[in-house]
Amino acid sequence: MNKSAREYATAYVNAKTATTRKKLTTEVLARADVSKRKRWANLAKAMADGDLARVAAYAAEGEAKREEWAAVRAANAPAKPKASAKRKSAPKPKADAPKADPNALVAQLAGLRARWGQPWVRQPSAWAQTCAWLKPSAWQAR
Repeated sequence: MNKSAREYATAYVNAKTATTRKKLTTEVLARADVSKRKRWANLAKAMADGDLARVAAYAAEGEAKREEWAAVRAANAPAKPKASAKRKSAPKPKADAPKADPNALVAQLAGLRARWGQPWVRQPSAWAQTCAWLKPSAWQAR
């Protein structure tokens, strides 16, 4: 009779002696060599490494299966780095920015107005000047 990976894992977890576990491990290793399924290779590796938590997760069913795999993930999770005991140095004061001179801003606006006219008034585009004869006011006055 062909046992499933779950049945082998359950037998491994419930095994009382090391010789029984060794026998089950060799059977699973042989099955992993001929099977194309990844679960057999993973189970064989867990048995060979003696990872009882992972083998128990393979043996679990239903809701217990989720809890067992959560325990495996928690056991294999990398440890969180501890916070350093060093104090951070106080931030350096920023250099004072030059204060804006309102008269300089007025001078800049006056320069713009002298070069371009009033910058906030929309100037007519070249297309609008070309098509000025299309405007009703242009041909009605003639």
